[in-house]
Amino acid sequence: MNRLKNVKLRDILAIPLFLLSIIPAMIYRLYLRMTEQNFWLIAEENEAHDNAFVFFDYMLAQHPEQKVYYAINSKSPDYQKMIDSFPEELLISYGGLKHWIYYLCAATNISSQKGAKPNAAICYVLEVYGILKNHRTFLQHGVTLNNVDFLHYSQTKMSLFITSARPEFEFIKKNFGYPETSVVYTGMPRLDRLHQTHANKKKILLMPTWRSWLKLNGKDAVELVNERKNIASSDYIITYNRLIQNDRLLSFLEKHQLELYFYPHRNAQDFIQYFQSNSSNVILCSELDFDVQELLIDSSFLITDYSSVALDFIYMKKPVVFFQFDEEKFRKYQYSSSYFDYHQTNLGAFASDIDSVIDVLEDSFNNNFNVSQDFNIAYQNFFTLCDNHNSERVFQAIKESLQKESK
Repeated sequence: MNRLKNVKLRDILAIPLFLLSIIPAMIYRLYLRMTEQNFWLIAEENEAHDNAFVFFDYMLAQHPEQKVYYAINSKSPDYQKMIDSFPEELLISYGGLKHWIYYLCAATNISSQKGAKPNAAICYVLEVYGILKNHRTFLQHGVTLNNVDFLHYSQTKMSLFITSARPEFEFIKKNFGYPETSVVYTGMPRLDRLHQTHANKKKILLMPTWRSWLKLNGKDAVELVNERKNIASSDYIITYNRLIQNDRLLSFLEKHQLELYFYPHRNAQDFIQYFQSNSSNVILCSELDFDVQELLIDSSFLITDYSSVALDFIYMKKPVVFFQFDEEKFRKYQYSSSYFDYHQTNLGAFASDIDSVIDVLEDSFNNNFNVSQDFNIAYQNFFTLCDNHNSERVFQAIKESLQKESK
């Protein structure tokens, strides 16, 4: 029960709502069984542009015979988009009583995020400790590159785990503890929309992942506690400020009339005020004003670190540099390394300091942001599935999984 140490007040307050939903859910399940109906529940919580949204949109267009609902927070920036674009009766207020009832009754709960449930803490107990044996499909937020403990079967009990790259599929199947048929290689739904894209040769994207020790409480080393207490002085904030304020980088951007779009990770958005640049060539992106997928599609070059967003970019055959200034600390306190070797891969370049990042950027610019032949060879081995049929494969995989479970 160690994971329950992070239970918050909102989790406690959700318990009565869960208890209130049990009897209506039992009645609704009986009705569904008697009328031989079923539905799939899809959720992303606070956004509507990731794999779950793309899959929901696909289902409505291509498989109207299968009833689907989408749960989204009514306070989400994307909520109005959903109201304007889809029948309101298919949208469910995230975390409300109806969400709880539908979560308990759905043939499968489909999400891009592990925590995309009516309440992550309560559902964790229900699912992982075997109290609730519902079918759950995990689309993932991105290609898993690291050995992420919280995605192991013992921590999720997911019925179906979607993967999008051949080495990822093999690694998860071997090391994450899932039953033989639970891990499938179909490709992520959102990758279907990344074919035949045309990037802006003047747009550079900076999109690093987060450092969990800056936000999560726990018995950390003293250096981590000190950073968390004063995030503005953390290595993370300081390093990215040094990058976006670097004279050499700014001169390069200005000389070639390039724009650097800095989109901090969703957790770093809470501290966006700590990132500062006086250059008009550097655009700091709030999640309220910029769409991640549009930025990825529009940009010609990506600076990231350990983020799986790199694989979306690589999938579009565009150049990436992995800027890992804190590799030893990241591996020690966040994710251990796995099958993906950032140092040796031909899918991107490695850099441990700012000057090296700029070197790679300049070289790529001088090559018109084209990838190499070595990249193309590595690409073919990594993305052995590369088409716009991922959503259909996911649909078929869910159907097959549900059929096996019903026998």
